[in-house]
Amino acid sequence: MRQIIYDSVIAVARAHDWLWNLNKVLPYNLTDKQMHFLIIGLFGMLVFCVIHPIFRALFEHNLGVAASWFYVFTLVFSVAFAIEIGQYLTHTGTMELADVAFGLHGFLTMFGVFLIIRWTIMLIRQLFQKK
Repeated sequence: MRQIIYDSVIAVARAHDWLWNLNKVLPYNLTDKQMHFLIIGLFGMLVFCVIHPIFRALFEHNLGVAASWFYVFTLVFSVAFAIEIGQYLTHTGTMELADVAFGLHGFLTMFGVFLIIRWTIMLIRQLFQKK
């Protein structure tokens, strides 16, 4: 886990240095804040352009629950990693990928229970509506 985070930080630092050096060569001379504005903004729009059609297709096929699950899973995944990084930085625990996996497994299990309950309620409603 530590190696993954370390490698990710190094990759981001190298990309940052490359973009910063590119900025010095180009005639724009952007500030660090302006570069963050552009890079994070472009990254966000790229992700949006990929995700939005997926969500639209899910809603068109009456799969709003799947869209909600996708969003929440992404959020839970991010929070689980943030907690592990926080434990590493504050020395309040051991940073392990297994902790993230178990956290995600917990969400998936609880969501499975939610789906079973939801489907049971929907089935009961359908049975009583037919009478």
